[in-house]
Amino acid sequence: MTSFVKLFNAHIDHLGVTNQKLAEVMDVHHTTIARWRKEATTGQKQNKPEEEKPIQRFAHHYRLNTQELDELLASADFKVNDKPINQQIVNPFITGQPVRYGNFYGRQAILESLFSLWRGFPQTPMQNAAIIGDKRSGKTSLLMYLRDIVNLGAASGKLRENQRVDWLSQDKGYNFIFVDFQDARLCNQKRLLSYILQNMQLELDPEILSLENSSDVLVDFTNIVEDHLNKPTIILLDEFNAIVNRCPEELDNNFWESLRSLSNNLLDPQYLGFVLAANKSPHIIAEELNKSAEFGVSPFFNIFGKSIVLGHLERHEAEELIASSPSRFSQTDIDFICDITQCQPFYVQKACQTRLDALMFNTGDWKKSVESFMQLV
Repeated sequence: MTSFVKLFNAHIDHLGVTNQKLAEVMDVHHTTIARWRKEATTGQKQNKPEEEKPIQRFAHHYRLNTQELDELLASADFKVNDKPINQQIVNPFITGQPVRYGNFYGRQAILESLFSLWRGFPQTPMQNAAIIGDKRSGKTSLLMYLRDIVNLGAASGKLRENQRVDWLSQDKGYNFIFVDFQDARLCNQKRLLSYILQNMQLELDPEILSLENSSDVLVDFTNIVEDHLNKPTIILLDEFNAIVNRCPEELDNNFWESLRSLSNNLLDPQYLGFVLAANKSPHIIAEELNKSAEFGVSPFFNIFGKSIVLGHLERHEAEELIASSPSRFSQTDIDFICDITQCQPFYVQKACQTRLDALMFNTGDWKKSVESFMQLV
């Protein structure tokens, strides 16, 4: 069984929250959170919660599903409904949250296309890509999968059997940094650059990485990265179109031009690459920024040589997702789900969730429910 500290840290890394915030949510002191997050040394007893309530608060606040909560409880040596986790029936289909790890299906051709941009490093520079898709097309899930899959490993227990993990060589130490521009804190230049530095795995004093005493954060950020970055690093910019309304003045032309120069000219080898995800192309976003901030179109938006439009899953990929149900669906059910959802991943997940609930809890006419929510699309 995976230890509590590893499971707890994995959730925190995904959520991107501070120890102080966790302390408020779980109603404990922040030093307690720090103890729970620290790996025990040889011969030392691992610190973990002594009662269930903090874990329950954490799960409720961050909307963990039943299986994730049970795994955390079991890893802290609490009983889970008096029966082993692997005997419990859970609905594995996910809606309203990014799909991660072994619950991620499909997009194999897109993954191959993206990873091919970085596989040749250092003989070839780190290249950039734009992922364009409508709401609920799976952009965030794809970015998180890029971040997670490379260094997760098949032995983690989070992946399906035979799920591919050899996209990139682990020997090169690829590092993926996820940035969510719907987080208002990251629309501040200092906080954004500090966040990126703190996730670059640089062996520097935390005070330096925080840019706390910096008089010019953009210059200091550039100098630190130029002098110390020594791993191929891909910055994943999610909800990138949000910058038009949230931070056109804070993240101005000078900011984007500096990132472009850092990526293209200042690093040798060219360690730094970007992937942006948005509901429109970089050129349209650049034009909207130009209108909102009147600073001209930055050449940063020209570095995205590869554009990928997220559409539906391939039929066989949708069927593989459907087959993950703990209760087998009939071929008639499978055909209905694929046809009515047109293999759009979010709606496949939602339809499967509805069908499985009907099987488990006898909730009535599931097809009518699916038809109802598809009419709202």
